[in-house]
Amino acid sequence: MRWMWVRTNLQDLMDLEQHPVPASSSNFEEEKKELEWLLHSPEISRSSSFVRFLSFVCNKYFEGAARDIREYSIAVEALGRKESSFDSHVDPIVRVTARALRKRLCEIYQRDGQGRSLHVVLPLGHYVPQFVRQPHPSVETNLSPTGSRGEDMQTSAAIFTRANDRTIWRAASILLAMSGVFLAGLFLGQSTGESSQ
Repeated sequence: MRWMWVRTNLQDLMDLEQHPVPASSSNFEEEKKELEWLLHSPEISRSSSFVRFLSFVCNKYFEGAARDIREYSIAVEALGRKESSFDSHVDPIVRVTARALRKRLCEIYQRDGQGRSLHVVLPLGHYVPQFVRQPHPSVETNLSPTGSRGEDMQTSAAIFTRANDRTIWRAASILLAMSGVFLAGLFLGQSTGESSQ
């Protein structure tokens, strides 16, 4: 019995290391404004599951109760599953909703929310939200007025790859030309040596 208690407390401590409980002195004003903006965005507000899920995990985070953000509590307290009958092995509602919500958040921040200074992120495999500060939103917006940051990175990678390919072909052409000149010189040198004998 004592071993179970130690193991449970150890698991809680490990969870807290991965997702530290925020300091209670912080009032999270900026984070709350970002959550409010997300909840009013059409991509989130049209889905009651997204609204309930995101509101639940963020409010728990603001309250300093990150340890209470678990699959079971999300299913029962946010998504309306019955406490007596919910089984995560049979009902994957939390995982499915989290996956869809992660995708939707990425889409929002690649389009309408690209210039925002804070981004709400649900890390893969976890439900504790993270509020990630963006370094220079105005610079990123200026760099990619029409496409997403991911598309710009892919375009840059493609240009870089093409430039590298051209450099390799130029070097190979020069090397081939130099080899031809060397072989021609060698052949002419042998021909001249044989004719002089």
